[in-house]
Amino acid sequence: MYRLIIGDNNLIMSGLIYKNIKYDIIYLDPPYGMHKINDVIYKDNLNEKNWEQFMRTRLKKTKNLLKKDGILFISINDVNFFTLLRLCENIFKNYNIKKLKWKKFLYTKRKIPYVNPDYEFVLVVSKNELKLIENINDDLTFSYDKSLIHKLGISKYFSYPKPSELFFNLIKFYFNKKTLKILDAFAGSGSSIFGFEQAKINGLIENYEIDFIQKNEIMKNKYKNSIDTLKNTLDIFEKEFKNETGYFSKEFRRIYK
Repeated sequence: MYRLIIGDNNLIMSGLIYKNIKYDIIYLDPPYGMHKINDVIYKDNLNEKNWEQFMRTRLKKTKNLLKKDGILFISINDVNFFTLLRLCENIFKNYNIKKLKWKKFLYTKRKIPYVNPDYEFVLVVSKNELKLIENINDDLTFSYDKSLIHKLGISKYFSYPKPSELFFNLIKFYFNKKTLKILDAFAGSGSSIFGFEQAKINGLIENYEIDFIQKNEIMKNKYKNSIDTLKNTLDIFEKEFKNETGYFSKEFRRIYK
């Protein structure tokens, strides 16, 4: 089951805290504070001070939403990696924090000053002891070009959606629970759901529920706004896995708030 909650994640997370809702996994894919692009949902041209405050408020709320044995995954590139790491060390004291580096392009696609466009990072935060996986080897490169997300056409409507294989391997590396409650607080393209479904199909988990938080913003693509873009992803997801597994015929339901 997934639920799409429409609005600013800072306000929505406050409401989730008030309702005492807790998650096994929280995934954050915030703006990287790099530059403004056409399809960004939260402003990506924040200066360093504003970006740090933007993240601090959300990380503090994230901490209150994690179960005691939950894990937080945060995507980032090397522009604000150390700022994010410092924030996590200050907010999540006595937590284990690890860095996961993954290669997103087989070949360099674009040139950005002071940024390596081929790699990104995931900060992994948990009270539990974490496996030390500093670098994923070349056999586990999650290339956008070869990802299921790209093959299904989602990258036509959202620039560089995270490959589903990334989320599949986060479950594989760090989780052994069979039932997961998940919060994707910067839903973006919504590609995370494909990775979690792949984990289910491969027997890594038995059931999962995802809450997506999506801010409704105008975007320059076929669907014109971020909600319709995410709904398009979820429509593709439902069609793809319903045809292959029949899973949704009995258990699937969609909620929009």
